[in-house]
Amino acid sequence: MINNIPYTFILIPYLTKYREVKIHTDDTGQIIKTERLENGFWSTDRNLCKLLNTYANQPLPTENLTVTLKQ
Repeated sequence: MINNIPYTFILIPYLTKYREVKIHTDDTGQIIKTERLENGFWSTDRNLCKLLNTYANQPLPTENLTVTLKQ
């Protein structure tokens, strides 16, 4: 299993398919929810959340945070 992959290697394929992606963290920096903008609606993406938590083991700010990434 490969760990410590930069987030960009996981997120770039998503951003080529979907216009926007949101990443939600809790107060410990753990990614708790991810969403993608699909046909004008936000859909929860559990697979992306799992991928980011499993493979991209980079530290995140330890505060409640929502990051929106756009193409």
